[in-house]
Amino acid sequence: MTLSEKVMIDSGILYGFIALVCAILLAYALTPIVRVLAFKIGAIDIPRDNRRMHKKPIPRIGGLAIFLSFLITCLLFCNIDHQLMTVLCGSMLMVMLGVLDDIYSLNPWLKLIWQLGVALATVLSGIKIDQINIGGSYIELGMWSIPITIFWIAGLTNAINIIDGLDGLSCGVSTISSISILLVIIIQGGD
Repeated sequence: MTLSEKVMIDSGILYGFIALVCAILLAYALTPIVRVLAFKIGAIDIPRDNRRMHKKPIPRIGGLAIFLSFLITCLLFCNIDHQLMTVLCGSMLMVMLGVLDDIYSLNPWLKLIWQLGVALATVLSGIKIDQINIGGSYIELGMWSIPITIFWIAGLTNAINIIDGLDGLSCGVSTISSISILLVIIIQGGD
């Protein structure tokens, strides 16, 4: 590896680290603002049964602060291309669904139809899982890439929604997942 290649790699890691710190600081700064908004729009969870861990009303739209920090960081640090724009638009639609669900407790079938629609639109715009890596071997998915991608997007969205019953649980799991993906990208030398 030449010195210029090493400098490029090091500067890329530094750029990524700065973006990560920016996202963390934005999420930290936006959380109190989103908390106030949650109380204003009625997106709160009132403890009505013994299943709840909290004793007083708590805001429910904390994911909005995370999404806004992700969106702002992408706009500041990423090259906006067709794929990223598709991901941002799809994410925005999923966040809208989450906020509406936190306010109105939407019907599960309506939420599933919305999620599948967003996942289908994402696939139709050209973003899909074409291959998977198992033990270092890549398996091409071929025609299965479309249903697997749709299932993955809707399934992951629902998995996070289901574990969101305890304060900080979905945020913690999402953080661990994000750090894992970041490490894989760094190891693979991705953009």
